[in-house]
Amino acid sequence: MSRLSKRSLSRSAIAAYLCICAALLLLLGLTMWGTYRDVQFLRVTLLEGEIDRLRSHAERTVGRIERDLETRSTTELEVFRKYEWLHRRWQCVIPQEEPRLYAAVVNADGSVLLHSDPERVHQRLSRDWYNRILSEVGEDVFETRDSVLTRGDRAYDVRVPIKLDAREVGEYHVGFDVDWFENRIAQKEASFLRRRSVLVGGVLLVVLLATTSLYYIATHSIALRRAADMAALERATEVGKLAAGLAHEIRNPLHAIRLNLHSFRRACDQQLQLSEDEVTTMLEQSAREIDRIEQLMQQLVRFAAPEEPRNEVIDLASEIQNVVDFIEQELLDKNVEIETHLPNGPVRAYMDRGRLRQIMLNLLQNAQQSMEDGGQIDVELVRRRGKAEITVIDNGPGISEMDRQRIFEPFFSTKPDGTGLGLALVKRFIDDVDGAIHCERSPAGGVTFRISLREAAAPRTA
Repeated sequence: MSRLSKRSLSRSAIAAYLCICAALLLLLGLTMWGTYRDVQFLRVTLLEGEIDRLRSHAERTVGRIERDLETRSTTELEVFRKYEWLHRRWQCVIPQEEPRLYAAVVNADGSVLLHSDPERVHQRLSRDWYNRILSEVGEDVFETRDSVLTRGDRAYDVRVPIKLDAREVGEYHVGFDVDWFENRIAQKEASFLRRRSVLVGGVLLVVLLATTSLYYIATHSIALRRAADMAALERATEVGKLAAGLAHEIRNPLHAIRLNLHSFRRACDQQLQLSEDEVTTMLEQSAREIDRIEQLMQQLVRFAAPEEPRNEVIDLASEIQNVVDFIEQELLDKNVEIETHLPNGPVRAYMDRGRLRQIMLNLLQNAQQSMEDGGQIDVELVRRRGKAEITVIDNGPGISEMDRQRIFEPFFSTKPDGTGLGLALVKRFIDDVDGAIHCERSPAGGVTFRISLREAAAPRTA
């Protein structure tokens, strides 16, 4: 991936995260603003409900007082001091154990004729008895601290005039304590806020999970894109190496064939007589070089497009022993002894049986070719922490540290006539089953190839 594309991806990711955070903050702000408005609406609604209840009581009471005044043909409110029905109504509306409410009848000159608290009767109401009008709930509602009505406590008072023949002869006051109302509001608000907190918390949790998921998706998408770009780059690099290695390997055979053809052409042009042995040597040499190119191309095809593996659970010990039995006589003919150290019981792995055979044959043949004067090969199979480990050790001349680091690269070979595709194909087969292979220096100075495969469970029987 180019530096410019990486930078644009980073900027896009940062922009996406900032947009998500901004949306989250906006949602939180709108939720808090909505909660504040709902709390204010709750306060106004409760206040209006309480005021409407008191106003309804006051209007019904004043209506009866006015009807009684018309019946008695009097304008004096003094007659109501002995009215038991009014005291009974107050006892129903304003019980003694709940002094938060009060009610009073005041005549035209401000004298208190009746009060739910008998101690305040005969007191006079001042002209500036209220502090302000609560216009948000009605022009007949006042905030007052008048000691005659409330003993100095802050209260909301509903005032309804008492009229006779369109003339105001007195007032009816009913009110409640503001501190009591605030406590009630606080309880309602706390209950409301608890429910709203649960709702908002759930919403924020969902948004947070969604944000986290988006963050993970965006990060994972960027990582996948980078991995895809890196894979494409690695494939392009590998193809370039293959092309360069193939060109190098083909150049020598083609050069030999070209020299032979040039010799034939020069002999024809100069009408020179070539001996039969010379002609045979040139043709055989050209045929060998053509065979070498064909073998190289076959190995390249197997490496670039290997056959689809037929993976199955196989017994590594049995398969390795079969390969050793197959190649043992060939090794003995070249003065190479082979010893196996295999467990008694089966050691199973999941892979292609034919591929395992190719891997072992390649490693054993490489070990034999490295010991021109003969030697010994040790093959060992052990279990180690859930892995099956195959070790092939020879006591040949060994490989330098620098060459061991490149031993599995395509077209890299320490042999003059080697193609460098054998070990590359071995690593490809092992990588396909999530295994690992390492090349190490053996204690005797030779080479150790160590293969690690995941051990598989025994196959189920029908």
